[in-house]
Amino acid sequence: MPGVCPDESLARIYVNRYERRAEDRRQAIALHGPNCQACGFDFEATYGPEGAGLVHVHHTVPVSRLAWNYELDPRTDLVPLCPNCHYMAHRRSDPYTVAELRRMVSTAGHLPGAVVTDAQLAAQEAARRITSSRPE
Repeated sequence: MPGVCPDESLARIYVNRYERRAEDRRQAIALHGPNCQACGFDFEATYGPEGAGLVHVHHTVPVSRLAWNYELDPRTDLVPLCPNCHYMAHRRSDPYTVAELRRMVSTAGHLPGAVVTDAQLAAQEAARRITSSRPE
């Protein structure tokens, strides 16, 4: 019968849900700005007032890897990304860093300005290792 889903098409999936604090998001955007930190996309400039505040906020270390008592720092742990860059960041199990995303966009010729250096990538990788190896 058209328009009806058969019973076998229903699948129940159980996942962990991590609560996000609106205040952390607000602080991250206040600190880093409302534009995508990887490609520079500006929702408000593109869509007008209706686009203001629509940027995603990405956790630099996945929430699933943080200890339950971890004190989140919006300055270092959160970064505004447009939905496209946010999706790209999660294309692998160990998310791409903002520097890696900027390099991809720049290498493709879509990012004006400086290219991220190997030293900057190495520093970000070292920071990732330090933050992901914190004791629980």
